Parts: sequence; structure tokens; C-alpha cells
Amino acid sequence: MNNNEVFTAALIVAAGSGTRFGAGDLPKQYAPLLGRAVMRRAVDVFAAHPAIGHVCIVIQPEHRAFCETALAALPAEKYSIVDGGMTRQQSVLRGLESLAPRAPRHVLIHDAARPCVTAALVNRVCDALNGGAQAVIPALPITDTIKKRREADGPVTTQNREGLFTVQTPQGFAFENILSLHRKHADESLTDDAALLEHAAQSPAFVAGDRGNIKITYAEDISIAEGILAAAHGDIRTGKG
Repeated sequence: MNNNEVFTAALIVAAGSGTRFGAGDLPKQYAPLLGRAVMRRAVDVFAAHPAIGHVCIVIQPEHRAFCETALAALPAEKYSIVDGGMTRQQSVLRGLESLAPRAPRHVLIHDAARPCVTAALVNRVCDALNGGAQAVIPALPITDTIKKRREADGPVTTQNREGLFTVQTPQGFAFENILSLHRKHADESLTDDAALLEHAAQSPAFVAGDRGNIKITYAEDISIAEGILAAAHGDIRTGKG
């Protein structure tokens, strides 16, 4: 634990199978990205951040060897590894339960497949939580025209994009509140943790997201992430020969 008055934990969700990534047996969160695994890139940002007291990483049990290799040389006191469940909901709940004995006031929940997260974004989320928000999500207004088609050859309609946002992680929460909501809705399947607040008629605060904070979904996303990281860190290069 750090010496901050407010103890904030980070929960990195790395329990997905990455079936759309198309890299054989290697899940996307362990794919190499400029010399480190995708998930290690994300973990390093939180482990090095002065506001974060501990990092919990939730994985699939069969991926433990991948995870331990990815975390090589990271000081053991910085993190813990927890086996996830069959769904994202179950995995996050297991991670939260493992953090409960540490009694954090806040928790930041982040997808391991977002390796380009920055300390500045973590700052914005933490600042909003420390300012009194119960939940905080990074959001970006939708700027593209949105079309809707229910069937492959069905009619197309243009949607009003006013008030629409895409959301990212890390999403920040008052720990006891999000733990209670996850326990209450453990059997549901939601795409992000902030959706749980809708069940409780709670509204999260928004902070500015980061357009570079992309989510690795397909193999070609790795090259995009390489460009983002290279630009942010002074043209990182790796190679062998």
C-alpha cells in the first residue's frame, strides 16, 4: 500500500479469450507490443502511478503461465493475480472480492486490452473521485454520422448523435458501492461496469477520454497501438537480427 491518505486500487481485467483477435492460442492481452505484452503495457501504467496503491489482475486460470511471463521483473508487492470466472461480470466480482480485505476507498477498473492508457487519464479519473464523485467514466462525444440497419439488406436510418458518447476504461468507482452492485447483479452480463449504476438509478460523472486509448480487438490494432506508443514515448523501436 502507498502512503496516500486515500487508498485507490486498480483492477485490470485480463480474463477474456480474445476470439476475434486471430492469433492462434495466444490471447490478445498477451500479444507482443513493442517488446512487452499488451496487458503488461496497461499494468505498468497503474503500477507506476503514485495514486494507485495496489494492482489486481484478473485472468483465466489456464492463462497463468502467459501472465507470469508477461509480468516478469515487476516487483511482486506491486500486484496480485486472481482467477476470473466464465463472464466478465464474474471476473470483476472475483477481483473486487480479493481487494476487499485491503479496504480501498476507490477502485479503477481497466480492460487489459487497452495498452495505451496514460497517467494523465488516470489522473482525471482519480481527481474526479477525490472530488466526491461515486463513479467516473472517460467518455468521448461521437463525431461520426451514425447509421442503423437491423438486417443485412434492411432499411437504413440515420441516428441523432446528439448526446451520444463512446466510453473507455479505466472507470473509477467508490469501492463499496461498486462491490455491492456487482454482488447484487452477479448473474447478469453487461459490457462495462458503469452499466450497473443504471440499475441503481445512479449516474456517473464524465471526464474527457483519450482518443489514443484504443482497445485491441483485431490483430491489425497492434500496429495502431505501436504508432500511438511510439509517438507518446519518443519513437520506441524493437527488433532482432
